[in-house]
Amino acid sequence: MLPLLLLAPLGTYPSNFALSFDAARRDVVRVPHEATMDGPLIDSWTIEAWVRPTEWQQPVTAGADGRVLNVVGFHGRHPSLGMTVDGHAVARLWVDGGEWFTYEGSTRLTDGEWHHVAATWSGSAEAAADRKLSLYVDGELEPAVGPDDDGRGQPKRPEYNDGGVAPHRPAARCTGAMCEEGMQIGGFYCCGGGGYTGSFFNGTIDEVRVWTTPVPQADIRARMRSPLDPSLANLLFYFALDEAGMEQGANVIESRALPWFGMLGNSQGAGRPKW
Repeated sequence: MLPLLLLAPLGTYPSNFALSFDAARRDVVRVPHEATMDGPLIDSWTIEAWVRPTEWQQPVTAGADGRVLNVVGFHGRHPSLGMTVDGHAVARLWVDGGEWFTYEGSTRLTDGEWHHVAATWSGSAEAAADRKLSLYVDGELEPAVGPDDDGRGQPKRPEYNDGGVAPHRPAARCTGAMCEEGMQIGGFYCCGGGGYTGSFFNGTIDEVRVWTTPVPQADIRARMRSPLDPSLANLLFYFALDEAGMEQGANVIESRALPWFGMLGNSQGAGRPKW
């Protein structure tokens, strides 16, 4: 049984499904805006998901952000958990100057196996040196090796003047349009219904978990292979993605924590991610 657990997100429990995304079809899940996505979440957060990307990933389209494909995130703001077109996990913060502060890992996710990816941001800490961006793959802290790496090692401390590297100031609140587009899984649809921007992930995603605090590494490792109790403190959204056969119109997935929903679709006007 152990090898099975190493290859699959949660082993094999009854009715355990996942969603398969087709980047060529531009599949995406849109989680509409809800007020709890605003201030408390942007200051301090954790995003987790199980992913099994295909080896081939569609190049990022014009207008998207660099090399990064969306796994779970928000357009033009953090929280942001993604993957590069060459298969490395990425955590990002939206910082002063209207740009991304990027932490890119080294593990190749496009090896045909399941991997657990997680990003945490402790932006509510009092001291700048304690406000840290961390990135984990399969429960282990990732070495930072991306081309945009700032040389500060990991976890990242973007607001701390370390070794002469100029600090950045991450957005502490979302305002106006930054708040209103909601969360996206597997791609980005933006803005105000105006069209797709790209960053489409090709592969399978399961067990999306969003917290309003930085979850300690020990807790990530202890819980990543088990279904969650949706009443856990600070768990904002928990999309287990097990609703195959229970769809109701477009609103086909539901958070088991805050009772909220996600809409499956794609840019072709028909079809959606597959169970």
